Amino acid sequence: MSGLGLALVLIGLLPNLLGGPDWLRAAGLVPGFGVVFALPAAGWSVELWLWVLLHLVVLLAVVTGLRVGVQRAMTKGDYLALPAVVLTSMLVAAVLAAVHDGHGHAPQEWVPAAEVLAVLGVPTALLLRERRRGHAARLLGDERQRCLDTAERGEWCPSSDVPSDQADRARLARWAEALALQPSHEWNGFGGFDDEYLLPAMRYRIWAVFLLLATLRHTHAPACTGYRDDALRALVQRMTDRSVWSYWRRENRWGMLRGSPDPIGGPANVMYSGYLLLMLSAYRQATGDDSFDQPGALRFRWDDDTEFAYSHTDIAERVSANFQRSPLVLWPCEPGLVFPFCNAVALAGLRMYDTATGTRHAEALVPRFLQRLRTEFTAPDGDICTFQATRFGITARSARGITNTAQIAALLSPLDPDFAWRTWRLLLAEELLPGRYTRTDRAGSPAPTDADWGGGSNRANALAWSMFLARGRDESWFRALREAARALENPPGEQPPYRASVHANGVLGTGLLTDENAWRCMLLTPARHAGPRLAEAPWPDITVVTATTDGRSHHAVLHPGTDTAPRRHRLGYDHLVPNTTYTVRGATAPETTSNAHGRAVVEVDLQPHHHLHLTPNP
Repeated sequence: MSGLGLALVLIGLLPNLLGGPDWLRAAGLVPGFGVVFALPAAGWSVELWLWVLLHLVVLLAVVTGLRVGVQRAMTKGDYLALPAVVLTSMLVAAVLAAVHDGHGHAPQEWVPAAEVLAVLGVPTALLLRERRRGHAARLLGDERQRCLDTAERGEWCPSSDVPSDQADRARLARWAEALALQPSHEWNGFGGFDDEYLLPAMRYRIWAVFLLLATLRHTHAPACTGYRDDALRALVQRMTDRSVWSYWRRENRWGMLRGSPDPIGGPANVMYSGYLLLMLSAYRQATGDDSFDQPGALRFRWDDDTEFAYSHTDIAERVSANFQRSPLVLWPCEPGLVFPFCNAVALAGLRMYDTATGTRHAEALVPRFLQRLRTEFTAPDGDICTFQATRFGITARSARGITNTAQIAALLSPLDPDFAWRTWRLLLAEELLPGRYTRTDRAGSPAPTDADWGGGSNRANALAWSMFLARGRDESWFRALREAARALENPPGEQPPYRASVHANGVLGTGLLTDENAWRCMLLTPARHAGPRLAEAPWPDITVVTATTDGRSHHAVLHPGTDTAPRRHRLGYDHLVPNTTYTVRGATAPETTSNAHGRAVVEVDLQPHHHLHLTPNP
């Protein structure tokens, strides 16, 4: 119990200690105790049984209200519901006591003493339990350290790009692009807006689909623009739809006592601004397009009279300022609730912004962030806790586990490679070697963020981030995890690719498509966008699986899209050397010549797994 809570309990006991009227004594007791106190102490009769029944109903309502109030405070940052329940309980207890006093009914005099015992006993019991848990966690931490001390670092071994990987990329890309490229007012395939406060929220679904496409664009198709860039832009714009961010007005009211619906400008809501920042930074890195950096590029329209305009730069500066002003460095998602995963997303977005623009916002923040993560959010066994309720001084230490830690280690791997290596070795020892990774249900998931954010009964998140850490470290384990994920696959041709939420499909795709090394490049290395590009391809007839350039030549792997019937297609290139003849393999004509603007067109008779290679003639 916090010091403030204990002080309020002691103040509430004063009428019982000093001999106040029954109604005041009942009102001062802890909610629920006052209702019991007001119950008549003697005179068993039919009337008394009716009173007992009434008190039981009121007591049940108070207990239910307290539980809901605590849940709302701990999950939605609602700090108005619980005080309202407490005050209502005090009032009801006072009214019941006054009514009984008017009838000459004596109260239950033992209740204040029982309250004192509960107030002292419950925190003591919880403290003893936490000490036992802490001791067990320290023993596990020591055991883990011994395991790490004997582990070999190993060498980075990029995984091979086999046809099945390319087929995975094609299927995932078709699904994600179909979601992104539908008309902006339609949300087919995204699901509804039933819960915009917790993990099923639309903002997380959009982010996961975007991350899948952005890593595909940056890692496997850096020399492809056109419809894929259109899809990335469309997903960013979807984040500005009022239905995605309107939840913040309520949270701002009940958690911050502020009425503004602005989802960017306040000191909380990293669960929106941090995710949007990573999307914007990844878009800039993947495409080289800085259009979102222009003033007012992103507009958040609340009504005819209220609109908030921001740019990529504005959002990066707001996120940086919130990191700077927070005593923990990490700052709140919901008011008063700090989640390390959301903060890892925001820090990655800020560091990627620095890489793309040459700024240095994250330079001093990163070591402070990592230090706070280790000291304030890490349990003695080394796992990252799911969240901290800063206003209550509570850290959710029981909601943690190595697969939950893995997703944070993956996002922060470019900034703390040792953390990623330690997490991978522990995943190997505790999750992979014992065979737990083959379970696709969510049983045993240590934390809410470890399971499917959409509420599905699967461990898609655990599989996704484990694949991310395995790829490049151990090819055989990456393939084993890939096979485990196949247990969640829908039949070929059905969408989405996996029997899981939109968010789970997105992160599974990210785990399949990228790895720690590619993510480090995306986060820390300024992107180059020189050389030939495949600028035009008909969507959805063609899915670009691979598109790379060495600065002179261009290589692409194409898959049929929704229409698998053989047909001829026109594709366009740009960024070619003007007025130059290129040899083309995989096209209907063996050569093409660029125009004065460095553009050229080729035709292909598309085949499954179609290779197209363009190179300038000597």
